Parts: sequence; structure tokens; C-alpha cells
Amino acid sequence: INIISKNSIPLQKIDIFVNNVYIKSTKTAPFSFSLNPMDIQNLGPQNTIRAIAYDIYGNSGESSLVFQVN
Repeated sequence: INIISKNSIPLQKIDIFVNNVYIKSTKTAPFSFSLNPMDIQNLGPQNTIRAIAYDIYGNSGESSLVFQVN
């Protein structure tokens, strides 16, 4: 998964959550990560991944999407 900021202010960190459970943080651009569904214990048929991004001034924004596991 790649995370792209459309803001001119640099990002400092991104926190990743699956079903509201913290998975990891990334602090290095380009901001990307991968998941192995077998490593996540709380998965169901329908799940939500959420990314919270923090800029260098401490402002935050978030985005989420739903994914399915068969």
C-alpha cells in the first residue's frame, strides 16, 4: 500500500491500523507498507484499514478503506 500526500507540508509519520488495532508506523518517504493477512489476528470477512498521517507541525489527517478477506 502506498500513501501519497497532496499537501505541500512534509509528512513526518504515518500510523497504520486494521480494524482499529495499531499495526505499525512508518516515518520514511515514500510512505508504503505491506500486510500479510495471516499475520493479523482480528480479521473478518470485511475489514477496515486506516492511515493517520502527521505533518511536521503536528497536524493530522486520516483516510480509510474497506477490504475483504476470503
